[in-house]
This record gives sequence, structure tokens and C-alpha cells, in this order.
Amino acid sequence: MVEMRTQAMRAPPLSQLAGLDATLRSLEIEYSTIVNQTAPIASLPNEVLAMIFEESHASQQTRYGSYVYHSEMRVSHVTTHWRQVAIRTPKLWTRIRRISNPPTSLDAIDTYLQRSKRMPIELHATVGYDDDEADSDDDTEPYYQLIAPHMARCCHLFIDSCSRKELIRHLDLLSAKRAPFLQTIKLSCSYSFDSPGRRVQPDMLSGGAPLLTTLCAEGILWQELLPSQILGSVTTIICDEMESDVLFHTPKLLHLWLENLVLEEEIMATSENLIILPYLTTLSINIEDMDAPGHISSFLTALNAPALETLILRNVASLDWGNKPLRRGKFPALRHLAILSSELNTSEVLGIATGCRYITHLTYEAGKAKLEDLRVILGRSEVVSGANFPLYWPDLQALHLSGRPDAMSTLKMLLARRHAGGTLNKLLVEKAAFLTVMGHCQSLVEVEEYTPTLKRILVPSY
Repeated sequence: MVEMRTQAMRAPPLSQLAGLDATLRSLEIEYSTIVNQTAPIASLPNEVLAMIFEESHASQQTRYGSYVYHSEMRVSHVTTHWRQVAIRTPKLWTRIRRISNPPTSLDAIDTYLQRSKRMPIELHATVGYDDDEADSDDDTEPYYQLIAPHMARCCHLFIDSCSRKELIRHLDLLSAKRAPFLQTIKLSCSYSFDSPGRRVQPDMLSGGAPLLTTLCAEGILWQELLPSQILGSVTTIICDEMESDVLFHTPKLLHLWLENLVLEEEIMATSENLIILPYLTTLSINIEDMDAPGHISSFLTALNAPALETLILRNVASLDWGNKPLRRGKFPALRHLAILSSELNTSEVLGIATGCRYITHLTYEAGKAKLEDLRVILGRSEVVSGANFPLYWPDLQALHLSGRPDAMSTLKMLLARRHAGGTLNKLLVEKAAFLTVMGHCQSLVEVEEYTPTLKRILVPSY
């Protein structure tokens, strides 16, 4: 009886409290609405707000297809007004993502395709990584049917596939297609040995891709998948596997990054097979060539690149010049040479120096033995009008030593250069050796710290 009386006495206050709580929530919503409506950003015209959203969306894009977060989803969940503006801004919905594990909702992909209207789209597909694919709902075919009609709108295509089979299935979406907006193709394959006999449709991109400029490939011999006729407009190639004959189809190439070069020495060694790349400005080779000595040297000998400005050699184990070093002044426009390899000996570096006569900036591996090789090269001279003149790299102005150079070896190298009649304006060394090297060498050259930022500028990587 007492408990019933207690509950009866508590009921009115609790009911009143619930009513007050509901009123408070209503007032909070009304207050938030008033704050949103009176905030300075609320007075922005929809067009300006849409431009801000577009700029945020564009800023999350990084080189070659990476992205940071889904800004379009965030801005569309702030206020009703923002959501309406976001939905009516097609550029926000042009980045289509397909992930197989966990699978991206087909409804979400369809929403992006519809909201992007007729704008060019980016397609980021990560496929074939499902560990339990047999037990999962396979929506692969519905996905292909959904995306296929929109492939002509694709401007950037990024495919990260576990298998060659899935990679080819994606590329087959371009069968009998013209890709008027396609600018970038990036292919990545974790296991490229399945379905070795499978090929893409022979009419892939048969309508052409006139705006294609960038091609990236990792883990697969991409020449077997892409037709050579689409390479005529390509300006940048980044890959870890490539056959040299591809370069006969890339007359507009500006930047070439090779991570695992595959060359046939007997083909490249003949003068009839010169590779002419008249606009190439950057060439980076990162390879361990122990099993195929001579291939890199044959490639450089066969390369005709009069506009080449930057040559970067990383981890090149050997350069077998034989009796045919690079001809004198082979690369007349070359100004920056980077040799980041601890395996090359003096004669191999001299083979490069002969063809790269006019460099002004040199980046060099700074081990003690390597500095001795460099001392020999920089110290060689010839007599011109009765005075010593540097035989190699007479225009050299700045030397960047990678690693931790020995201070005394560095000093001997600088003295040898001065004795040969050459001068250096600047010596750059990394932080660990900066004070020691500066103490020994500042009377001969300006010593500057080789910061990571400066390193990224002087020795860029893709």
C-alpha cells in the first residue's frame, strides 16, 4: 500500500519533468536552427557554398589516386541546407569507390553515379581480396552491369586487384569503348600468375583515349593488357616491370620511372633500335641489376633524349659499358645527376660522366669508399691554354652527399677538385654529418644542411 502511494506521488513530478525535457529539446533544436540561420556562413549564396564544398573535395586528392576522407558525406550531414546544396553539386559525387571486402553497397555506388550526373568520374576499385569469397554474396556481375554504361565518363581509373583475372575483368569494361575524358590509369596486382593465358578483349579502348597522360603499374606486365595505340599521348609512366619496345610508342613521354626494368641486351645494343624520346625530362631507374649486367648501360646507350634534365640511378648494381661508354655530351640538357648506388665502381661512374658532361648538380652516395671514387673523378683534369681544367663535370656547382660522409674524405675530394681547376659553390650534407663536415670544409665551400624537404626537391620520387 505504501509503495502504491509513493508511485502515485512520484507520477505527477515525473510527468512534468518529461514534459520539461521535451520542451528543452525543442528549444535546443530551435536555438540551433536560429544559430545556423544567423551564422555568417548561412548568408553565403548556394553557388559560393558549392564552390567551397568542391574545393574541399578536390583537396583530398593526392598523386596517383589516393584519397583522405569522404568530404561529400560529411558536408551533407551538417544541416538540411548543406545537404541540399551538396546533393545538387555533381562534382562532389564523382569519386566512385568499389571495395570487395567488405563489399561496397551497390546502392551507394548507384547514388554516386546518379548525383554526379554527366560529370567525368574517378573509379577506385579494390577487388579480389575477399578471404571467404565462396561464402559471401557475390555482387560482382551486378556491379559490372551498373558501372559499364558510365565507363565513357571515367577520367581516372585506379584498379587494385588481388588477381590478374579480376584486373582483366575490370579492364574489359573498356571493351569497344571510347574514353574521351580518361587521363590516368593505375593498375596494381598482388598475384599476377593466375590465368596466364587470359587476355583483355582485343577491342579494348578501340575508340581511343586522346587525353591519357599518366600510366602507373605495379606487379604486372601492363603491356600485355593495354593496347599500344593509346600510348601516343602519355607523358608519364611509372612501373616496376616494362619491356623496352613500349617506348617506341611514347613520343610525348616527359617522365619515366622504372622500378624493375626488363630489357633484351642483344636488341638494345644495336644502333638500329635507338629509342627516341625527344621530350623526356626525367628518368629514374631503381633496380638491382646483378643478374643482368649491361642491360642498363645498353638502355642508356640506345636512349636518345636531348631534353633530359634529371637522371636518377638508385640501387643499380652494375653498368657494363664494355668498350662503349656513353658518347661525350650524349645528354646535352642534363643538369642534375643522382647516383645513389654503393655498388658502382670508378670506371662505371666514368662511363656515365662522359655522357653527362654539363651537369650543375650532383647527388652522390656518401660512403667512404664512394667518396674516394668521387675524388678520383673530380680530380681529373686537362690542360687548356696552360691552365688546369676539370675533365669531368666542369660546370658542377652543387654537390649533395647522401648518407653520412666522412669529413676528411670529403675534404680530400674538395682539394682534388680545386687542384683540377674546378670550384664548388655549395656542398649539401645531411644533419648527422653537417657540423663535422662544415668544420673541415667551410673554408673551401659553402656547407648547407641537406634537409628532407630539399632532398624531395632534388631527388624526387613518384
